[in-house]
Amino acid sequence: MKYKLMVSIFIAVLSVGAQLGFDRRVVLYLGRSTS
Repeated sequence: MKYKLMVSIFIAVLSVGAQLGFDRRVVLYLGRSTS
């Protein structure tokens, strides 16, 4: 039970981190294209 909970939390953290990294890349790309 505890193992499943840890795995789901780990996956959630990974997905949030990937989303933040993607957003940062998009912002950098947009900033570079406009300037």
